[in-house]
Amino acid sequence: MPTRRKPTAVLKLQGDYYPSRHGDRSREPQPTGEPQMPAWLSDRAQEFWRRHVPHLVRIGVATSVDEEALARMCVWHDESHKLLELDENQRDDKWIYRFQAADKNLRDYLGKFGMTPVDRTKIEVGPRQDHDPAAEFIA
Repeated sequence: MPTRRKPTAVLKLQGDYYPSRHGDRSREPQPTGEPQMPAWLSDRAQEFWRRHVPHLVRIGVATSVDEEALARMCVWHDESHKLLELDENQRDDKWIYRFQAADKNLRDYLGKFGMTPVDRTKIEVGPRQDHDPAAEFIA
C-alpha cells in the first residue's frame, strides 16, 4: 500500500520539504479562515471545542476546511467520556470494545492536529500567515 501524499504545509512544518524531492506544489490549495463550531455538538463536545480549537487556529494548524474533522474529534471526546462515566452495573460485555473504538478514534483525530506529545514532536509551527493565494489572480 503506497504512503499518502502529505500536504506541503505539513512537510514544511515537519522540516521535510525539499523542492528537488517534492516537485512543484505551487498549485496546492492553501486553506484559510476560522472553523465555526457546529450547533449540533453536545455540551461536552462544545466545551472541548472552545478549550482547544482556538489554540489550533492561533498556531495555524486548523482552518475553516477542518470543521468536520474538528467536530468529529469533539464527538469522540464526548463519546469516550460517556463510556467512562458508566458505573460498573451499566457496563455490558461489549463496553470495553466500544470504549476502545471511541478512544482509538479520539486518539486518531488528536494526532491529526498534533494534540498528543508524540504528534507534537512531528510538527513545527511559525507565525500564522493570512495570505490569500487567490488574491494575486483577482487583482
